[in-house]
Amino acid sequence: MDMMSLDEFRMRLNLEIEIAKKKFARSQNRSTVFGAMRRTTTEKEVSGIRQKSDYFQHIAGDKYLSEEEYVQIVALRSFIAREPILTDDKIELLIMSSAKEFPILNDLLNRLPDAIDELRTHGAMSVAMMYKQRKYIDTRMEEITEKESVLNK
Repeated sequence: MDMMSLDEFRMRLNLEIEIAKKKFARSQNRSTVFGAMRRTTTEKEVSGIRQKSDYFQHIAGDKYLSEEEYVQIVALRSFIAREPILTDDKIELLIMSSAKEFPILNDLLNRLPDAIDELRTHGAMSVAMMYKQRKYIDTRMEEITEKESVLNK
């Protein structure tokens, strides 16, 4: 099968999002419990135990990257890993065709045109940080443009 149907894509991605939400929630609980222990343990020891998973990175309360955005990026990375046959273009087309259901992922592609390839190569945390930086830059540029337009009136 060369092309996944839009309905199948939506169903599979929603399933990945649910899995990511559960893993993220569990990792947040673990982070609270093990937080003190992790701070007193060397990074080398911790890296073998917990840092293999993107879910252990705490993002809550960030102005430019919400937990929901992060969870969807992680879910998309998981979907891409499970579907190695689908090309970047096909995945982008499926996301754009589902823009109403996945507005966060559509915005991700608009801000980072090579997001799919970056997810394959560098993973969810790297793409989440790039997305966060892009949103920050875009927000700052809008603020500067607004100030200039007010001053020029």
